[in-house]
Amino acid sequence: MDSITQITLGMAVGELVLGKKAGNKAILWGAVVGTIPDLDVIVTPFFNEIDRLAIHRGFSHSLLFVLIFSPILGYLIHKIHKNPQINLKEWINLSFWGLFTHILLDCFTTYGTQIFVPFNNYRVSWDTIFIVDPFYTVPFLICIIVLMFMKRTSPKRRILNYIGLGLSTGYLILALSVKFYVNHKFEDSLKTQNKTFYRYMTTPTPLNIILWRGVFEDENGYWTGFYSLFDSQDSIQFEYIERNEHLVTPVLHEPALERLIWLADGYYCITEQNDKLYFNDIRFGKLAYAPKNTAGFLFSFKIFDDAETFAVERVPPQARVDKELMKNFIDRVKGL
Repeated sequence: MDSITQITLGMAVGELVLGKKAGNKAILWGAVVGTIPDLDVIVTPFFNEIDRLAIHRGFSHSLLFVLIFSPILGYLIHKIHKNPQINLKEWINLSFWGLFTHILLDCFTTYGTQIFVPFNNYRVSWDTIFIVDPFYTVPFLICIIVLMFMKRTSPKRRILNYIGLGLSTGYLILALSVKFYVNHKFEDSLKTQNKTFYRYMTTPTPLNIILWRGVFEDENGYWTGFYSLFDSQDSIQFEYIERNEHLVTPVLHEPALERLIWLADGYYCITEQNDKLYFNDIRFGKLAYAPKNTAGFLFSFKIFDDAETFAVERVPPQARVDKELMKNFIDRVKGL
């Protein structure tokens, strides 16, 4: 999730665990702890493009990281924020839940979270909420901001925090329920159209859980389509994307390409433009304004291959938002 959302969740956790004893200072430390896993971006400039993508949501988002750093952070906070009413164990408890809820929330998104590193690099991604969703964050944040102006001993302060946590958790449950419903709609439409598939993923589009995108894989490529909860018809229009794996068969053993396929969870296609090959992660869809000489995917990498070297380089997405784009997006959310 985005930084504001993670900070909001951390603040709520701080209030829940130690709000009665530390007041707004508990909220502050909760915000700090809730931000720490995303500080993995500090080290990424020292790595190449692919490794940067692999490192993000890696060890800093693992259960082992939570177990190791909860006592460390708790000890540091205990030394910095000296309060005789709060012992070391309580600060460790705040640190644990601040870190744990951060990685748990990230699991609901599409990018994937390597919670089992270093024992396993499997990326957990439940694909139920977009990385930025104001319907999740804004009501939650309003509750936190309002309660910060109340006395730490006020019962209303606790109630507001519970309301914020309840609304945000309820939204996640709602998103999961919507996903099951949308999956059923996608599957029925594909079967009606006699389109076969052996695995698939569905994910909400930006800023909402109303309009969803589905990617359904068969032997040679993917059926992709959109479904809005407001669609008046059950039949979904699908676009077919060829995987074109044969274009890179000679270099499938290359570590860089293997890493990209792992990052994309196998949802990729190869395109050719002006005698250049591009690896495209299709999970995140296409851009409204695509760079020239690419297929228009958000995550696209140019492949350089000659007799001596093999390398990949990410194509800058160059996305922009304007009135026409927003109008088209809102119209599609409203349904067909």
